[in-house]
Amino acid sequence: PQNDTCIDSDGGKNWNVKGTTTQANTSRTDFCAQLSTGLAISEYYCDANGNIAQALNTTCSCVDGACV
Repeated sequence: PQNDTCIDSDGGKNWNVKGTTTQANTSRTDFCAQLSTGLAISEYYCDANGNIAQALNTTCSCVDGACV
């Protein structure tokens, strides 16, 4: 059976570390997203149900998927 456990290499909503969140055959890596208001961090993490979720942070400078 395939492993459906959600794993986040940076331990959750960790804005200061670029990480990759993996569940089954899906992987998502944190990145800098271009919004109309500037760059934001697109942070992937495992939600309370064990699924990949996404959050945005516009309050810091984003470089290579992490706050600096």
